[in-house]
Amino acid sequence: MDTSRTIVPLHMSKRSWNTDIKDKRKKDGREKRRGRNSEEATQGNTELQKSIQQSKNQIWSNYFQNLRGAEGWRAARYANPRAGMTVEALTDRQGNQANTSSEKEEMLKHESFPPNDGDQYYELSSAGNAHTRVTEQAVDRAIYSQSVKMAP
Repeated sequence: MDTSRTIVPLHMSKRSWNTDIKDKRKKDGREKRRGRNSEEATQGNTELQKSIQQSKNQIWSNYFQNLRGAEGWRAARYANPRAGMTVEALTDRQGNQANTSSEKEEMLKHESFPPNDGDQYYELSSAGNAHTRVTEQAVDRAIYSQSVKMAP
């Protein structure tokens, strides 16, 4: 007894696929099965992807042109970027605002990597214990003080 559900494709699924795309897919599949990595196979795959994209664009443009009334709001979800996907204007420490992506990029670059002020003197941090001598006893102590339950 088969307990799996049968899946019936929707009548609207892959509506952008036409006979041209179907033929190009068959041809591309044949080339892949034969193991051909020729320039013709690559060009055929490129043509297939272009055909699919053009067909999808055509379907969407027809959909947007045939909208009526409140359906426009439903289409706006697809045509406009969502609010969560955009970054609001940035303001730096001086109060300058960046609105475009190039302005934001420059502002972030300037804030993250400020230009050198021309100073030749930089205060060095205090020396640690890197200058001390390493002995066999210190190495043994460091190794054997670790837990055997930890991975190296």
